[in-house]
Amino acid sequence: MLLSVWESLGIEVWTHLSIRLFQMKPHEHAAEHEPIVAAFRRGDPDVGRLVHDHVLAYAT
Repeated sequence: MLLSVWESLGIEVWTHLSIRLFQMKPHEHAAEHEPIVAAFRRGDPDVGRLVHDHVLAYAT
């Protein structure tokens, strides 16, 4: 049960840790999200890949 809850919070936890540990300022990274938002708005079927690549870019 605990593992299931932890995995379901993965992205939220990583976001929180990256902001705190790396002292990131979210407003400074807003431009990185513009292509993702645009893909959602136009219904781009590859939006999942954009989100995936964006998240993994912070993990490496």
